Amino acid sequence: MKKNLFLFVLLFSSVWLSCCNKSEVKPVRKLDQQTKDYTVFLENSFWIYKLENQIIKDTIKINTIRFGNSFSDKLEYDYEENEKIAYSTYQSEKFYTTSTARSDIDNICISNMWFEGARTSTKCTFFSNRSVGSIYNYWYYPDNIVTYQEFLPTYTLEGKTYSEVMVFESRYTGASLAFDDVRLPVRVWYAKHVGIIRKEMRNGDFWNLISYEVKQ
Repeated sequence: MKKNLFLFVLLFSSVWLSCCNKSEVKPVRKLDQQTKDYTVFLENSFWIYKLENQIIKDTIKINTIRFGNSFSDKLEYDYEENEKIAYSTYQSEKFYTTSTARSDIDNICISNMWFEGARTSTKCTFFSNRSVGSIYNYWYYPDNIVTYQEFLPTYTLEGKTYSEVMVFESRYTGASLAFDDVRLPVRVWYAKHVGIIRKEMRNGDFWNLISYEVKQ
């Protein structure tokens, strides 16, 4: 009798543990191909920009990347992320960009950026799988309004022609405007398999891509 009771308890415990382990496994939301094509790059990729109508240049190079799954106890899913640590010669400091499948809207992946020490003023500059004219309120800062403004089949800049260019405007509104960082762009042009080719800054300056070498 005791042996049967022991076997019953053992069997019940095994089933209970199995159920619990299954419930702890969350689905993983992956980065979509569009986000990878426009925003995911490997170490040692670099871009050289020139300030429009001036001779000032800025070289941005990816020094470190992290590619893997992240999680939050508040979410019902885990999510894939590609975090890049890059260095800007013009700013003389490093900054971060993250492409993430974490979003408050299904089937959208986003890319955001911030400079070291300015994480509170992070800004979303890209989102995927939506038509021109779509607006996205960045979940981290709802006052960060991102608009997919335009799709350009081809776009010529500094004597070079790029294909499949997506243009996004990213601005802060309301109380969060005070946290906007002047080092972060208000409008960004992304080219497929190239990344950012043009940036409009808050002070009205434009940075144009003149050379690059990327790995994906």
